[in-house]
Amino acid sequence: MDQAAGPRVFISYAAADQVAADAVCSALETHDIPCWISHRNNDPGRPWDEGIIRAIETVEVVVLILSSNSNASPMVKAELERARSKRVPLLPVRVEDVKPSMGLELFVSGLHWLDAFTPPIEQYFERLVHAVRKLMKEVDPYLTTRLGAYQAYSGPPRGSWAELSIGTLNVADLRVKLVVEHKQLERPLPIRVRGTLFPCALLSSGWWDKQSERKFKDFEWRGGGLQKWLFNGFDLWGPSWDVSWDFLKSGQGLQSRYCIAQLGEGDEANSIPVLVPVSKAPRLQDVFNSKWGGSEAEVQGVLGHRKHFAQYVDPGALELFGGLLDYCLCLEEDNRDHVVDPMGSRTDLYSGYLWKCVAPKRLLAGTPCIDNVFFIWEHVNFADGDALKYCLDAMAHKEQYITEQFGELLLVHKSSPLVPGTPAFSAEAVYKTLLGKTGESI
Repeated sequence: MDQAAGPRVFISYAAADQVAADAVCSALETHDIPCWISHRNNDPGRPWDEGIIRAIETVEVVVLILSSNSNASPMVKAELERARSKRVPLLPVRVEDVKPSMGLELFVSGLHWLDAFTPPIEQYFERLVHAVRKLMKEVDPYLTTRLGAYQAYSGPPRGSWAELSIGTLNVADLRVKLVVEHKQLERPLPIRVRGTLFPCALLSSGWWDKQSERKFKDFEWRGGGLQKWLFNGFDLWGPSWDVSWDFLKSGQGLQSRYCIAQLGEGDEANSIPVLVPVSKAPRLQDVFNSKWGGSEAEVQGVLGHRKHFAQYVDPGALELFGGLLDYCLCLEEDNRDHVVDPMGSRTDLYSGYLWKCVAPKRLLAGTPCIDNVFFIWEHVNFADGDALKYCLDAMAHKEQYITEQFGELLLVHKSSPLVPGTPAFSAEAVYKTLLGKTGESI
């Protein structure tokens, strides 16, 4: 097999599972899918982790050999964290009848597993090849450019959406239609979708570059490498922000008639933006406040490209906020059939990032800007109280470290009321700055 084009699949496994990993590698390469497997492809004499990092950055799919061995492997967890940060699709292949450990659960929850623990493993290879090829289609060059920067819609629609106007579709199935089957909409479509509704807008990956002429490499990074790394992660992963719901609670001047929420499954990165009329938002806020902060819900409205609904929100807002490709759901204010129906089912997992932006007072020379602030963030399961406490405690330790290094800190802003403290700058001030409406730097 010609591997001149480079590997397309990274195989993540514990050393004790090398036999299974080699078998999976051989099966894929027999079908002209070149793989990267550490014991064969890592260059001798070079740091082991450097080869792994380079490989994950270039492949299209990561196949996880899931077992009790990988559950206990710090290296496997680190590989999955890297794959997640690079938005590389993951296919777990379970070679032992075990559940994922807590360390791996965040990465595999919500994914379809390939169970291959009943011998012989060869009987599962046809399904393995089929599943990998579907995921490889998901990240073809066309989609890779879209996922990185959520660029404007282009190209003719493909496939039929007629079947989606009947019944209720869950968010995972909608993702298959949009991503795997490459269906695209020429005009908005009436639809009913079920998922986890969360009252935060997801910042799109690359949100800063889209709103500023200054690029990442141009910053002075007065706080050094730590400051640069923290901002890079924040900018790349695009966490949630309750900006429009903050306006609603504070009575600040929200010019648009809509709040931006997200409807997802398992993790905020799998969500789609939802435009909720301000007239419905207060009642929904009561539902959110009575639960963990979000709710399982069915949303009935219209699905379309965000350009179809740009008139309903502030100019540039839908480019600032991300989600499932370039699409969003909209509940039209004057349409009685457009509703949100909260469900009684319990949310076990809805993960994402909490964050705060702080500025060392001794670095300030006026208004805070990217050059002199630190973004402190932590991944959390929003639906679990213990996970939330753990996350906030970790953030407090990070803040203490920055304080010890740079002195007293000013809280510039934060993701939501879940993060303690009173920001020095209002959500409206930060929001307007990101939309280019003021000359202030944040």
